[in-house]
Amino acid sequence: MSLLTKREEYTPEKLFQRIIVRMVLWQFIAAFLIASVLFTRINLLLDPARWVDQMETTRQTLMSTIALALIFGTLLAIYSRRCLLLLSESYRLALQSYRDQTRELKDVVKIREEFISIASHELRTPVTSVQLQTQALMRMIEQNQSIEPMALKLLLSNLKKQIARLNALIDDMLDIRRLSNGKLHLSPNDFNLSELLNVLTTDFSETYRAMGGETHTQIESGIMVHLDFARIEQVISSLLSNALKYGNRKLVEVGLNRSPFGGLEITVEDHGIGISTSDQTRIFDRFERAISATQISGFGLGLYISRQIVQAHRGEILVMSSPGNGSTFLVRLPLIMAEEDVFFQAA
Repeated sequence: MSLLTKREEYTPEKLFQRIIVRMVLWQFIAAFLIASVLFTRINLLLDPARWVDQMETTRQTLMSTIALALIFGTLLAIYSRRCLLLLSESYRLALQSYRDQTRELKDVVKIREEFISIASHELRTPVTSVQLQTQALMRMIEQNQSIEPMALKLLLSNLKKQIARLNALIDDMLDIRRLSNGKLHLSPNDFNLSELLNVLTTDFSETYRAMGGETHTQIESGIMVHLDFARIEQVISSLLSNALKYGNRKLVEVGLNRSPFGGLEITVEDHGIGISTSDQTRIFDRFERAISATQISGFGLGLYISRQIVQAHRGEILVMSSPGNGSTFLVRLPLIMAEEDVFFQAA
């Protein structure tokens, strides 16, 4: 058990100061007692006649002084042991603090290296694609080859997708920097959330249908909100992107409705690979995924950033899932965001 009942009040520096004060105090007391004994002995040596005349009184005085010296010497030994124990506790706390800081630094270095590795891979993929398609287009132009309108449209469409992917990756990196600094600025405004969700799910459905998947929507109309339009769009896009990656080309269902407890609820449900119970908390951390990064592209930042945005709006994001049975993400938000929440402290 620790010697300190309120460890937070005792840093190693304060413990060391206590030790020094106690040692100086008890050394002063010991020096005073030793000086008293010596003074008595010197008086006896200088005035032996007085010692003979007052032998009994002198003997009692000497014995009392020696007894007091022994008592205070014992107390000094006890408190010296206490000081050594405090010094040991101070050393232990300093060592623990050093180990904790070392562990934190190692975690930071590990996260940085992992981020650099993921970023280099993720950025290289769209850049390489854009480079190859641009080179192919330039070669056709230099050789005066005729380009069919459909082929050109497909080429430009692919370029647009890769550029959009690059923009999304850059936005994630910028958001992570803002969140690391502890602040994220929100700009609430009035908009129709039902219309926004319809637009996003329409674009998602076209892409998912091209992959062989199917979508179903149940969106309550006319839900007006006062929230950050761009950030809410970012959250919904992230959830739809996850359904695209992990939905396994099975049915994806998207819903929006007013909550009976006030506010609103957005649901994105897929019937894909699912998430184990042990991973359902971890996936909301930075650079985390339900499966290996080699199997799924992305920084592993989407759900982390989404949770920060939802919490900034005084809402919550939940996941219900089991392996092989798909996942349901539920976002609960207020209809109106308070103005004092424009800035929030990131978790």
